[in-house]
Amino acid sequence: MVNNLQPKNHNQKPKLAIIHLLLAVVCLLCSCSENDATEEEFPDWQNTNEAYFNTIAKTARTAMATGDKTWKGFLTFTKPEGAVATIADSIFVKVVSEGKGPGCPLSNDSVKVHYCGRLIPSKSYPKGKVFDKTFEGNVFDVTISNPYKSVVGSNITGFATALMHMHIGDHWIVYIPQQLAYGSADNGGIPPFSMLMFEIQLDSYSRVGTPLR
Repeated sequence: MVNNLQPKNHNQKPKLAIIHLLLAVVCLLCSCSENDATEEEFPDWQNTNEAYFNTIAKTARTAMATGDKTWKGFLTFTKPEGAVATIADSIFVKVVSEGKGPGCPLSNDSVKVHYCGRLIPSKSYPKGKVFDKTFEGNVFDVTISNPYKSVVGSNITGFATALMHMHIGDHWIVYIPQQLAYGSADNGGIPPFSMLMFEIQLDSYSRVGTPLR
């Protein structure tokens, strides 16, 4: 007779099974959504970056061949003279404006620069995600910048190479292949195999033993 005192819940198990199924579907959809977003943001990142840099290199070389002075290309300062160079041994520069300062910094000189560093364009960042900059806001404005000071050779190879060809006041967009940046290393907000784009203006530099102003 004890069994007759239990409530009659014949549909309880089917209802629970349906609830569990619905929860599993929701979790699956959420998981797929997150994965899809990541894949769409940075698809095939290494190959995408290399293809983007190759396009920049082709654009720059074509422009330079026609006498366009707003494009420049420089071989990395670390490449031994006479060694065979590949496209990944060079940086390319789009000149925004030219300075008038004499000379250029050497690898052991100190510099003061304004800059903004970006990744290549992606779905959520059509101009490229900013990973570092010396100023506040979205506009490159040296009047509100906190200049970056360093010894030229202490920077990544591509950045240092650019500085060694800049005159005071030069304002450039510098395109650096991943081989002259951080390569396969994961550097905080910079994914492995990222080519980098820097907007740089050289404020000043000083030789070894001379105070940087």
